[in-house]
Amino acid sequence: DSLKRMVTYNAYGQPRSQATYKVSYLDHLLFTLIASYDFGFKTRLETDENNRSGEPYTNASGYPDFGYEYFHWHGVSTGGILTVNDCLYSLTSGEKNAIVADVGAYELSLDPTLPKEAGKAYYTASGRTIQCNYIFRSSFEFTSENASNYKFPMGYDFPSLALLSGFSAGDVGIPNGGKAGIMPAQDLTGEDESNNDYRTYYPYVGNGLGELNTGRWVMGWIARACWEGEGPYYYADPNAPTREIDGKTYYVYFRPDGRIYALVYKPSSNPQDWEYFYPVDGGNDVRDASNTQLGSYYLRGNRYRAVWETDKIMLKAEWANSDELSQPLYYTLNRVVGSSGLDKYRLRKINGPENTSDDEDAGLTSGLVAGGLTFREKIPEKSSLRECRSQEEAMFRNFQWLILEKKIVFIMPMRSYITVLDLNGDVTLDPLAVAVLEANGIIGMKNLKKGNNVGYWNIKGNEGTDVIGCTGKDKDGNTVNYGDSYELGDGRIFVLVREDAGYLLGLAGSYVDLNTIWDEILGAGAVTPPILAHNLDPIAR
Repeated sequence: DSLKRMVTYNAYGQPRSQATYKVSYLDHLLFTLIASYDFGFKTRLETDENNRSGEPYTNASGYPDFGYEYFHWHGVSTGGILTVNDCLYSLTSGEKNAIVADVGAYELSLDPTLPKEAGKAYYTASGRTIQCNYIFRSSFEFTSENASNYKFPMGYDFPSLALLSGFSAGDVGIPNGGKAGIMPAQDLTGEDESNNDYRTYYPYVGNGLGELNTGRWVMGWIARACWEGEGPYYYADPNAPTREIDGKTYYVYFRPDGRIYALVYKPSSNPQDWEYFYPVDGGNDVRDASNTQLGSYYLRGNRYRAVWETDKIMLKAEWANSDELSQPLYYTLNRVVGSSGLDKYRLRKINGPENTSDDEDAGLTSGLVAGGLTFREKIPEKSSLRECRSQEEAMFRNFQWLILEKKIVFIMPMRSYITVLDLNGDVTLDPLAVAVLEANGIIGMKNLKKGNNVGYWNIKGNEGTDVIGCTGKDKDGNTVNYGDSYELGDGRIFVLVREDAGYLLGLAGSYVDLNTIWDEILGAGAVTPPILAHNLDPIAR
């Protein structure tokens, strides 16, 4: 009967005999699976547009041999590993030059450094071998004093899935991840793959596999959520056995694979009084890094987390207002200028580029502890809604949660240094930008694109600050609420920006502020390439 329905209906649940779209659900599903297992390319850098070879967009910027543009096109197949260039190509929807000297994200961050000796009107300090001295990342706590131990090199071919962290990483993580791996000696991916982007950083996941293939990563998450106990829903067997531990009686609830899902202490019928403990129980379970115990049980790391934190990100700046700082300033995700309005998206606020006396800065010269952002799943831990009447119901609801609601979060930090040469002196800009991409479920990945304003959800239509969602802190320690959307499959992008302005002879020059990044640097496309984004519906159905 299931197979019959798969050929009777299309991917959107419409009868093919009546629908305009005639492709069967089965055919559409097979296409989607094959595309997700195969789509992904190393960057093909060209200097001659005649070598375009069917590329839809020029996607041009850069300066090979100090005189020509780079065209960032699709090269050798990665075997299903989406790269940063794949996503930027999709996001920009064509050439997207910006701000000073007609430069954009590629030459400011990803292209190899253009030195002053090149004789151009500007010079940069870009490419992964330079960027990693200013961008730091780890799954574990670190400070500005030891940030150099946590360098984060990201180039064109860095796997997009490795930008995931925390409870959204899944199989892309590895047990010894969460810190720098191979430190590449060059800015371009080595053909021998000895110093390539694929091994510079993996997020930490205690039982992760380092799986970078998009299709296998999705299937891995389905197994984790539905079978291995990382989804919120569980079978509350009315005849569940109990365990006495430290004077409390715990109900023992099991996963579909037979291992213990959770020990639940229920002193009353009010779920707010319930206590959950998720024990290690063989198989691929791993002990949580906290080594928390309940009796003889250890808390497992691979469990449902209603509230979780991303990797910690730190960034460093050496210039402000065209002046070299006596000491570098350090910035992190959970320390922004203010807790309301657009200030929560600013690491430094220039107010007006014509005046340097009213700038507001969240940076510190020392003593800064790297932080991440906190995300909340739709299903709170203490809720009777988590309880199901059968294992089948739990599996079905966990699948729906993963596809439509589960928080999928990518974080991409970039430094964008540039010095513009002038007869009266040089103007230097040292802005920093962190793109945060938040999706509701796997389906929400097709909506990872700009909304109507910074932080606006694409379906909900606003920030969603009527509820507590993603949170951080401002420089005064106040909680910052970035909001949430309860629309199924929703998605959004927001950016955190260190604004900077250039001054020459006391006059304001070029500047980069939040609006510059949002309106001019970021393109209007979706981050997930259309061949995947437009074909996700069959997975949900």
